[in-house]
Amino acid sequence: MDIINFETMADDILATTNHTVHRFLDGKFNPKTDVVIIGIDSIFDYEESRSEFSEQPYLTIALLESEDDFDIFKNFGIDAWILTDKLDELPNLLKLIEEKRGK
Repeated sequence: MDIINFETMADDILATTNHTVHRFLDGKFNPKTDVVIIGIDSIFDYEESRSEFSEQPYLTIALLESEDDFDIFKNFGIDAWILTDKLDELPNLLKLIEEKRGK
């Protein structure tokens, strides 16, 4: 899957997966992405630039620092959430998404 990552805290764990990962801050990414990963500090960057990679439907994963962050993200149409202290479970979530999407 193609993933656009807005959050540097997920870089190391994403490097252990077999997915194509593009860091949004690098400015080079596939406009036909499958998954976008955002966090509390990047939600507005995501909102401002989402038209750049919306050539096809994609899923969004929000990295929450606490369960209280859910209230901030719930109005942004986020598809999945994961707490940052459970970031090591991100590859499992991506595998589940990949299986459901048939990629």
